[in-house]
Amino acid sequence: MGDKEIHIIDNLVRSKMHLLDSNKENFFSEGLSLITDYAPYRDRVVIGKVMQSPEHRIIYVKQGCADIRFNMKEVTMNSRKMVILPKGSTISVLGHDNSYHPLMAAFTGEEFASLVPYQEMEINLSAQEAEVIESFFGLMKSVLTIDDDSKPSVKLLIKALLTLIHSSRFGTKVIPTDNKSQRMNDFLTAINTHYDPLQRNIGYYANLLGLSENHLSSIVRAASGKTVMDWVNTKAILDINLMLGDGKLTIAEIAQRSGFCSTSQFDHYYRRHTQTTPNDYRRLCLNEKP
Repeated sequence: MGDKEIHIIDNLVRSKMHLLDSNKENFFSEGLSLITDYAPYRDRVVIGKVMQSPEHRIIYVKQGCADIRFNMKEVTMNSRKMVILPKGSTISVLGHDNSYHPLMAAFTGEEFASLVPYQEMEINLSAQEAEVIESFFGLMKSVLTIDDDSKPSVKLLIKALLTLIHSSRFGTKVIPTDNKSQRMNDFLTAINTHYDPLQRNIGYYANLLGLSENHLSSIVRAASGKTVMDWVNTKAILDINLMLGDGKLTIAEIAQRSGFCSTSQFDHYYRRHTQTTPNDYRRLCLNEKP
């Protein structure tokens, strides 16, 4: 596997459909990609690197375990667990074991607008339900093997799969079950969708949610054990890491876009929250030596 394919995986860039391996396991194209063999990428994943998906995604774990941060939430992905992600979601692999084997589909299209959740959705599956998901992936792979014009058929299969997933009887969805959990969920959604680097303060999010600062602070601490500012700073670092890993902007440009008056102020903030430097993180993501 060459650097071009790794670049496509690492930066979530899609090009003309092609097979990545002789076993015809993985397919990439504009608007539709499918991975059923993760082995070629397991050792090439940069642990901790933040990536942003330009497509919707279905990630199902066939076996093994991985700790992954989807947007603001850290999730342990183990066997028979599935996550649905809307486009624009950030993904950061925090660690995985050697047997980790996910199946993944990435797709775009207006036809999925009503079927993809507005934020990440976790689903735990029974053994029978897992067999159904694996059958869908097997069918999609078989259809894609036929020819390059099979994409519309595969998108119909994805649409059918999402419709099934939304069924109240399919899988166990990880959703808030009480008012405080729902409020916490609303807070995380507000950070993901309305984060403003010039508004790193409690009042901004309290106003968005129609709560007092004290009420929001108590809800967040009770639900997560963290403060509002812990979560805001986590989001800030996620966005900064996304820009650092992309490699297109200078440190000074990233500092400015992140709401800092100087690179020294930016560097101090980054060190305080990550125990490393922006340049060290960039080198890690770009596989460069100090």
